[in-house]
Amino acid sequence: MKRIIGCALVALLALTSCDKADISNCAEVKIVEQICGQYVLQVVSGNLDGKLTDGWKSAYDEKVYDNVFFTYMPCESNLPDDPSETFFVKAVAEREEGNCAVCLALLASRPETSIAIEVVPFCESNGVVD
Repeated sequence: MKRIIGCALVALLALTSCDKADISNCAEVKIVEQICGQYVLQVVSGNLDGKLTDGWKSAYDEKVYDNVFFTYMPCESNLPDDPSETFFVKAVAEREEGNCAVCLALLASRPETSIAIEVVPFCESNGVVD
């Protein structure tokens, strides 16, 4: 009987100690605009806790985009060579400070929503897989 109760407690602790913050914080994105480490990304699939901007109008091509957000990744090297390709990101509490040279140009406009992110290899439906 003690073993059953002990196993049940261990199982309960294992279930409640999972990091649930990642479950809805992973998405497949593509680059809409970028300059000098500043990016406007559009969510293609997945979810970043619903913190996205709809109806954002690009100052460059005057197209209107939904499901976009602004982020700053000055030293990110894990991005696809072709900007039209998608990649995966997860939301993080704070962006990582880079140690690289960055130009000082600014995007002409940016979405209201700003999210600190980290590039990850891929997402699964139940969270981030590293």
